[in-house]
Amino acid sequence: RELVEEAASKAILVYDREHVTPFIWNNRTGDVLIRQFKADQDASGYRITVDTKEDFELIRQLIENYQAESLSANEIIQLLDRHPELKEINAHIEQKKIQP
Repeated sequence: RELVEEAASKAILVYDREHVTPFIWNNRTGDVLIRQFKADQDASGYRITVDTKEDFELIRQLIENYQAESLSANEIIQLLDRHPELKEINAHIEQKKIQP
């Protein structure tokens, strides 16, 4: 959270202000150490974000019908595996690519 707040307050470029993650990834402040880890399961096929109305609908259903706010990421993935109709809500949305 602190990195997102810092990025939001220090970002100058319009793109960085709209999408604070590239600001962090590009280490614009020079004091961010980024490490990556690989999860046991590839979850890249799941879209758990809110960029479109379809994303919002999925998240709404997850929270209202399955109390997803109290579930871990792995539990949400298991839930989506048990209910593929939920994953289909936003499956056609293509993730935006981060610009360099």
